[in-house]
Amino acid sequence: MVLVWFLGLAAVATVCRLRRSKTSSEKKTGSAAKINEDLVAYSSQIICIRRAVESEQENPLFVDPLAAVLAGDYEGDGKRSPRISIRTKYFDDFLESAVSTGTVKQIVLPAAGMDSRAYRLVVPEDATTYEIDQEIVVETKEKLIAEASEAFVPKCHLKRIRADLNNKNWGEKLIEAGFKPSEPSVWLLEGLLYYLTEDQVISLFQTISTLLTEESTLLASLTRGSRKDNRGKRFNLRIKACISVLSKLSVRFRDLTSSVSRCSMADIDKLDSKRPATAPSLTSKFKWSCDKPEEFFSSLNFTVVDSVPVGSEKANYGIWNRPDVSSVIYVSMKPRTGD
Repeated sequence: MVLVWFLGLAAVATVCRLRRSKTSSEKKTGSAAKINEDLVAYSSQIICIRRAVESEQENPLFVDPLAAVLAGDYEGDGKRSPRISIRTKYFDDFLESAVSTGTVKQIVLPAAGMDSRAYRLVVPEDATTYEIDQEIVVETKEKLIAEASEAFVPKCHLKRIRADLNNKNWGEKLIEAGFKPSEPSVWLLEGLLYYLTEDQVISLFQTISTLLTEESTLLASLTRGSRKDNRGKRFNLRIKACISVLSKLSVRFRDLTSSVSRCSMADIDKLDSKRPATAPSLTSKFKWSCDKPEEFFSSLNFTVVDSVPVGSEKANYGIWNRPDVSSVIYVSMKPRTGD
């Protein structure tokens, strides 16, 4: 049975490779080489390539002129990423809606990375965007913009704050930069929380809660379920797709695919242990997930307004290309300042 299982898996892998379009290797030189040194810190440059590709679509969800500039020397495979495009658009819409009344004029982007919203979204001219990130990330961003072949001008006031979110003094630095806790604000925690431990998430929200008014709003992306569970789900989806292909090719594959379909997470772990080491992926750096965001954030004095899975009706924009919704969810919330 073990031999049959491995033969079946090999057959599935072969068909997948035959059907997969050839992808270009990703060049990692210059600032992109630093991504290998600190994958999480420079994940935003990887995301920039995806935003640049979306901007070039026939009917793009958004247009980001700065994306290719901020990616630096990092090159991607040229493929559209529905996950990144949907996330960018969803967070764009949330921000523009929050400032549309004109009463919210403070925008805070913790771990802003290579975010370009201050340059491209419709926000009040007298609003201020506060970008917070590590010094090396801020310096790289400013250098890339300064060396660009064309001038890029923010559409509102823009202040970049060099701070590590693991140090609690980042809130003080935000205030020193001009942020007023007594006035409403909108916060975007995009692609951040899953890289933190639960204790770090708690500490972050404890600091944020001291900086909000009851009119303030916050949007965060996070994952549900454990990494192992999510890995198993992704594996099973791929297997099902490959089994469908094999079944159409020949009857003689059916016994093999039957064995593959019965493999367990233990089998997957055994296979993983035999794989040669490869370059780490962004998901390999994920540390925290939350199955019950309403309960978790309630314990931190936040009320969840909405919890939207990526790929669902509210977050797909007609480009989600997978059969099931993602384990990633977008959670909007407001502070309970009276507690």
